Order: sequence, then C-alpha cells, then structure tokens
Amino acid sequence: MAQEFSIQKFPSLRYFIGDVRDKERLLRAFKGVDYVIHAAAMKMVPTAEYNPYECIKTNVFGAQNVVEAALDTGVENIVALSTDKACAPINLYGATKLCSDKIFKAGIITSSVFKSILNLMSLNASKQSIRRGILQSSNILILSIS
Repeated sequence: MAQEFSIQKFPSLRYFIGDVRDKERLLRAFKGVDYVIHAAAMKMVPTAEYNPYECIKTNVFGAQNVVEAALDTGVENIVALSTDKACAPINLYGATKLCSDKIFKAGIITSSVFKSILNLMSLNASKQSIRRGILQSSNILILSIS
C-alpha cells in the first residue's frame, strides 16, 4: 500500500508498524488521524485452530483495541477488512472475524464520533473503495462489500 499511496504523493498519510494487542501503541498512532485502515488479523485457518488463544487475542481483542483507541482519540473513519468466512463461520478464524465485525458495528452504533466504518471483504475491492472513498472524497462513506 505504501508503494501505491506514497507519502510523497499523499503527504497526509502515515504508516505505522505495531501490534493490535498493544492498545498504548494504537493510542499513540491514532492521535490526529482521520482514517484508520485495520487489516491486522491472524488469517491462517490451520494456525488459528492450533493456536486458539493467540487467534482470539489478535482478531477479537485486537479489534476491540482498535475501536477503543479510535473512540479515545477521536478518529472518525475506520476501514476494517473482513472475510467471507465471517458470514457463516465453520472454523475459529471465521468465528473470530465475525466477532471482530460485530465489535466494529457496535463501535459505530454506540459512538457519537465515528462517521463511518468501511467493512471490506475483498482486497481488490478494498483498494478501489479506499481510493474512491478516502482519497477522492470527504463525504461520509458506509459500504458493505460481499
């Protein structure tokens, strides 16, 4: 993403490396930010099944940390990447992504701050929607792509 949306071309973008399990890092990273793109997840089904606690800590508690840090710092827009496996989960990965989706949905319902949460299920759709919704417009954007 940093190659396609370079800081030279889009000076308002910032890229951080961190861990969604580390809420303090998220709080620092989110200060002064209008949009957060949340793509962190333990995505490997066999790995998730073998390491259920780690999968839950990353995919569920990590999503909670992202929502809480966004609320605490006044972030108004979140892009949360999801998966079709969350629609009718048959494994732990899908179940944790379903929980993550519900956490983001609850965040927008209970918040007076969030303007939009963009929940995307496909990487190709993600790039197109991010470009269209964030970089070319200041309008409120709520999309669900399946």
